[in-house]
Amino acid sequence: VVAHWKIRRQRIEIEILDMAGRIVLRQQNQVFEGTNSIALNQLSRLQPGIYILRAKNGEEVVTERLSIAR
Repeated sequence: VVAHWKIRRQRIEIEILDMAGRIVLRQQNQVFEGTNSIALNQLSRLQPGIYILRAKNGEEVVTERLSIAR
């Protein structure tokens, strides 16, 4: 689950990239004013490891490190 702060309603795109920079997962979500929790779909298909999470809204890009362990 990703918590994302937005001050207005808009659509964001979330991408998960492997360490080689390849997009391995992509989804779009509608966010609303305030704090939003977004469930990342299909994470179970990714191998354990380190990934980059990138959230874009057309104006801003937020990048975070994501670790998947089982």
